[in-house]
Amino acid sequence: MIFINEQGQQVEITNEEWAVIQAQATAWSKESHLAEINALHEAEFERRWLASGYKTEEELSRAIGNPKNKFHAEAMLIDDYWWDGWDAIEAYGETVTEQNMIDPIQFVNNLENGSY
Repeated sequence: MIFINEQGQQVEITNEEWAVIQAQATAWSKESHLAEINALHEAEFERRWLASGYKTEEELSRAIGNPKNKFHAEAMLIDDYWWDGWDAIEAYGETVTEQNMIDPIQFVNNLENGSY
């Protein structure tokens, strides 16, 4: 069987080698699982600050850093969401296994209600 490797080269492999490649591609990975959760969390964070009318993260940061800014409290809530989520993801990452993993979308959706 001909296989194109990561360098774009064609190499001859056996059926057994192909089975190993396929198994590795579909095997559960803690790092990949946490990366997916992180990406979803970042997307939700961005959705929140954009929905609140901030054009950039820098604009959000300025409101966070200035207690006299009329949007300071709102910006702090958005920032707290990010930090609380990060803490929850970090704690989850300490104990997650393939057997006890939580669906990434469900995990991020549950961050809002403090389930983690």
